[in-house]
Amino acid sequence: MTGEEFVDRIKIVVRDAAALGMLSTLQHPPGRRPAAELLEQAAWYNSLTDDQKRILSSVLAGVADQAVFGFLCVLDGVRTIEDSSSKGHFELRYVQDGVTVLNPPTGDPLHELW
Repeated sequence: MTGEEFVDRIKIVVRDAAALGMLSTLQHPPGRRPAAELLEQAAWYNSLTDDQKRILSSVLAGVADQAVFGFLCVLDGVRTIEDSSSKGHFELRYVQDGVTVLNPPTGDPLHELW
């Protein structure tokens, strides 16, 4: 797997799944006794017009995009999570019949492939 293939798969199994999963939860809150906050959100969502629901769907996809992009920035080391002056780095490895570093120090950063 290459970094580009990884990013393509993340778009489907993380970003799209998060946005669609939240919309599905709003349409039909799961469980026997969903939390009051979720029921309130679902009631609000179900009161929206189809056009408003389409816009909200776009907003949720944008939020998921930004969250994944930010996470990839952290993996690439362009957004730090450490406060100290001595910082480490992340190395994302894919292991299958060998090891591939998906975010090598040289090459296309994952957040740029996004």
